[in-house]
Amino acid sequence: MLSAANTHDSMLFEPLLDTNPTVRGHHGRVRWVVERTISWLLRFKRLGLRYDRTERTTLALLTLACTVINVRRLINQV
Repeated sequence: MLSAANTHDSMLFEPLLDTNPTVRGHHGRVRWVVERTISWLLRFKRLGLRYDRTERTTLALLTLACTVINVRRLINQV
């Protein structure tokens, strides 16, 4: 939505939600899943502190972290 630069965000919040009805009522659940997933990833210190800032290294560490998380979950299900 477009508005004037001096319009407060609270004035446009409800009209913005009305433009996308699929978002209504799903706020808490979806956000919790995202926050939980980010929390799992940030438990790996190299990702949380970002010692290596290159995209290549970060992507490799992210892939490794996701693999470790999934393997641990699979082991716990057996």
